[in-house]
Amino acid sequence: MYFVLGLLILLGILFAIDKIRPDYLALAALSLLIFNGTLTAGEALSGFGNTTVILVALLFVIGQGLNQTGITQLIGDQISLRTKAGQENKLIATVMGSVALLSSFMSSTGVVALFVPVVQKISSNNNFNIKRLLLPVAYGGLIGGMLTLIATPPNLIISEELKNQGYEPFKMLSFMPVGLSVLVVGMLYFILINKFRKKDPEKIDKAEGEERMLALVDKYNLKGSLYRMKVTKKSADLKKKMSETDFRSTYSSNVLGIEVESRLETSLTAVDKDTIIRENDILYILSDEENAQLISQEKQLEILPYLGVHRNRWRQQLGLAEVIVPYNSNLIGGSLQELISFTKSRVNVLGSNRIKEPSVANIKKHVIREGDTMLVLSSKDDLKRLRQSSRDLIVYNIPFEEKTEVNRNKAFTALSIVLLMVLFLILNLVSPVLTVLIAVLALIGTKCLTMENAYQSISLSTVVIIAAMLPFATAMEKTGAIQLIVDTIMKFFGTGGPYLLMTGIFIVTVLLSSFISNTATAVILAPIVIKIAEEASLSPHTLVITLAIAASTAFITPVASPVNMLVVSPGRYRFMDFVKTGFPLAVLTLLICLLVIPFLFPF
Repeated sequence: MYFVLGLLILLGILFAIDKIRPDYLALAALSLLIFNGTLTAGEALSGFGNTTVILVALLFVIGQGLNQTGITQLIGDQISLRTKAGQENKLIATVMGSVALLSSFMSSTGVVALFVPVVQKISSNNNFNIKRLLLPVAYGGLIGGMLTLIATPPNLIISEELKNQGYEPFKMLSFMPVGLSVLVVGMLYFILINKFRKKDPEKIDKAEGEERMLALVDKYNLKGSLYRMKVTKKSADLKKKMSETDFRSTYSSNVLGIEVESRLETSLTAVDKDTIIRENDILYILSDEENAQLISQEKQLEILPYLGVHRNRWRQQLGLAEVIVPYNSNLIGGSLQELISFTKSRVNVLGSNRIKEPSVANIKKHVIREGDTMLVLSSKDDLKRLRQSSRDLIVYNIPFEEKTEVNRNKAFTALSIVLLMVLFLILNLVSPVLTVLIAVLALIGTKCLTMENAYQSISLSTVVIIAAMLPFATAMEKTGAIQLIVDTIMKFFGTGGPYLLMTGIFIVTVLLSSFISNTATAVILAPIVIKIAEEASLSPHTLVITLAIAASTAFITPVASPVNMLVVSPGRYRFMDFVKTGFPLAVLTLLICLLVIPFLFPF
């Protein structure tokens, strides 16, 4: 018993520290349970055949089908067309509602990732402060997890545990009344705090061209101005690859592009590690004045004028952009050098939101994490290709207008399939996993999605975490750990009545899911909460749905959910921004649970 509890505590600490991949940790812990003899190999691996795990994997594919056919872009375009200057509160309500609705049957992380650039564009066009808009987007995605059974893995896990314990599982819309109540209150909450919040003194950046570039450069702690330097016959780095030069390491400077003159035209191209410096090339170097002079003297480069024509050439041919690493990216755990190779584009990574001093050494040793935001430089064509083709990076804050073509027929087909799927789930005509599987096959059969896209859309790390964590419930039951935890909770909360029990379960769940995966939290707590309900002679549905809502109330810390991590850098949020904004909303959510849940599911 104590071995299982100790292993769970250690696992929770390691999840919170986030230095080792959570799927690796979950598998390692599962292996220890087999090695220790707590579980047989069959019991330990039973999670991989669990219908909940299969259902979660299939739902990733459903989300990709809607994404790829452009449903979210169509919605974003409609919101953008209907938003005007001075309508910030209207935008908050519209975006928060749209994100929540889409997140009720798509991955909330995927929805928020798609809405970040949409909201950023609307904000820029209408002179809104982006910092006031992205938290409602993130929280809308989290609240979407409170709306339907399939909205988030914890809902499915909790419902499956009810079924395993001999109780009636939740239906498709069992969560809807509570979730809608939280959504409405959440919208009013953000509109209210926006009304009374002082006008932000920070200047909202709408700059273009060089001013925009320098603003981004400053954001990522890069220093200096842009210089043009011509390579001569005597230049020190002539015929060297860019990776062999010491512009960054010695002079704290970055070569951003190379201008090449020809008879027909003068072109400006981005550089990468394999770019070779040749005679008469003109380097565009980001540097401070002192280092620029040193570069010119020591490397024998000729400083040339930087005039309006060169600024225009920069704007037309090169662009700085920011990229976000989503939760299911294959780049997580890799290096920035691997990112450059992986993209197969001429992309120069200049910095990351987690690199305070962007030196060569720091960039080389930087390990990519979920939610990282990076500053990249490339040609506009490469940025467009990267934006359209890679699911491993979300490209936003781009220096040009660019839209993905939307096939409206395919979009309508995909939407119809998903709506039919939702209808079948509500009517409960066949098992949920079969309903979703048929919907996936329909999306592929109608060519809204290819098999390759379907496989790529599944977040294997999420699936592995769920499959590896589910057997922990069996281990806790076999060793008596569940009974020990139940007795402890009953000792503190059981004597104060059902409302105190609900409050205690809500608080414990929110605290745990603020630092570790809410999926892992649901797996650990679901059997415990059912046991508590039985010992207190209460309906397990009342307490378990409290657990489900609390698992999605990940408002208080940025690390509580991948959804929160996606908006940290674009919104320039700090840890305390989430605490100050999220804590009152979490309290309001608890009050809604105490008022609404007992009415729907009497004690």
